[in-house]
Amino acid sequence: MRARAVIIAAGSSLRILGVPGEAEFAGKGVSHCASCDGPLYRGKRLCVVGGGDAAFDEALVLAEFAARVTIVCAGEAPTAQKVLRDRAAAKSNIDVRVATAVTAITGAQTVAAVDIHDTQADTRGALEADGVFIYIGVSPNTGFLGALVNLDKTDHIVTDLMMRTSTSGVFAAGDIRAQSVAQLASVAGDGAT
Repeated sequence: MRARAVIIAAGSSLRILGVPGEAEFAGKGVSHCASCDGPLYRGKRLCVVGGGDAAFDEALVLAEFAARVTIVCAGEAPTAQKVLRDRAAAKSNIDVRVATAVTAITGAQTVAAVDIHDTQADTRGALEADGVFIYIGVSPNTGFLGALVNLDKTDHIVTDLMMRTSTSGVFAAGDIRAQSVAQLASVAGDGAT
């Protein structure tokens, strides 16, 4: 097949923790959608993994249903916007644990706990949780490209303002593109360009 131009719009995939139990409990307590699955956890204990805007946004959604929401942030401080951190701090059923890594997700038929490692105190323990919501970012789906086009240090495709890549006739649009704001309106704009 021959074409005068190619537009790469392969999007991104949710990052995974890569810990035991994550894949096994997908759909059985491990989720990536608070608005979809939050109502299923009314009165339950939940763990949100991540420290950015998405993690705090989703924790706020879950707090409307859950008895307790614990945000587990691997970094020494959350990176979420201050307004989101303040809103979470104002909720009596949300607490935040920083410098804490999830090492496993455990349970029988469904999630029952999250094994954690407090990296500052170098202690390990378990956090009881009926559900785990993972918001640790996305990765661009550029692995199939090889050296076809230039990528930035985060593996996003480098483009100019006209969506042209380093290879003549190859364009990129959407959140696969470097410096994309990853909003539906801007992605549609990329396509129009």
